[in-house]
Amino acid sequence: MKISIKAISLSVLFGVFSSAQAQTASTSGPVPATVTSDWKFNLGAAVISTPYFIGSDNQRFLAVPTFQIRYQDWFFIDPFRGIGYQSKLSDALIATAAISFDPTERKTEDDARLTGLGDISMAPAVRLGLNYRSGRAFVNANMISRLAANNARGMVFEADIGYNVLASRNAIVGIGLNLKGMDNTYARNFFGVSTSQSAASSLAVFGAKGGLQSSGLFVQAIVPVSERWTFFGRAGYNQLGGDAGASPIIINRNQIILLSTLSYAF
Repeated sequence: MKISIKAISLSVLFGVFSSAQAQTASTSGPVPATVTSDWKFNLGAAVISTPYFIGSDNQRFLAVPTFQIRYQDWFFIDPFRGIGYQSKLSDALIATAAISFDPTERKTEDDARLTGLGDISMAPAVRLGLNYRSGRAFVNANMISRLAANNARGMVFEADIGYNVLASRNAIVGIGLNLKGMDNTYARNFFGVSTSQSAASSLAVFGAKGGLQSSGLFVQAIVPVSERWTFFGRAGYNQLGGDAGASPIIINRNQIILLSTLSYAF
């Protein structure tokens, strides 16, 4: 297994981290420090283990600085969710809309199998989200639409459906199911192999279509270390399915994602 360590300024797991933020905000758990100002700030760091690209069999470790700026309960800035607006539609439902980055990328240098396919870089994106909670059950859903060149566009839909097996002032521990879907454009760009790409590589022509991209399980925990310090950890296992799993680009359908963060609120 090839392992590298990088330090980057943009998150690769904004969906996962925003799920944690939604849990902290709407479940009885860590009690934040008393803040009299309309402005609230968080600083911290994250350590992430994620595949080099979707379908890779090699993991990379990323050291990521994190921050969050919030004004009242409706405006936020952070590298995970971008710059956006949040609205509490009811006691159980929160909606968000933001301009951010989709960090999904694929570089030829990551694996010899990718030779001839061309690079796909991170792209700005529109991100819409809904966070619903009923008792200890929760659903966190996101739609991300990439604003990029034709060969890097596409839309993905992701949802966490979970249950907090522990929800106290000392910790929140949740388990659940993660589902991800994609449209035809995203499928074609990330999992398809065109005639010209096939001629430039060793891969067969493959016409990928939208549908299920992956499904899997996760376990996560939010633990207040002190009044201002909070730890978040998550381990997730996903298996690529549909045309994503059948693509000749894929080396390993089984994908592991690990994340841990420590943040300070002021």
